[in-house]
Amino acid sequence: MGAGAGAGAGAGAGADASVGACVIVAKAGAMLPLAQVFASHPRIHTAEGLFYRDALIAAAEACGLTVRVVPPQKLDAKDPRLVAVGRAVGTPWTADWKLATLAAWSASG
Repeated sequence: MGAGAGAGAGAGAGADASVGACVIVAKAGAMLPLAQVFASHPRIHTAEGLFYRDALIAAAEACGLTVRVVPPQKLDAKDPRLVAVGRAVGTPWTADWKLATLAAWSASG
């Protein structure tokens, strides 16, 4: 799928914390007409990613969350703060997890 989601307000802040935002790491774009999607195998995979992104947006909005979509290219997976988090989390500490962490940080700060 290639999309990660990061919860914003209050993640890990304690029992009184609540989630107020959802940041979805996903590419921007609009769904093509179905005939165009089926005409190209790579477009099928692109459409699948857009479908999951849109489903996550709809679900988060239905829960009353503020939603923001951040393209992965806008996040710096080489951010030095991720080194300390990676040490605490341990392996595997994948690129998707790093992007989701950065997205969550962007929502909380």
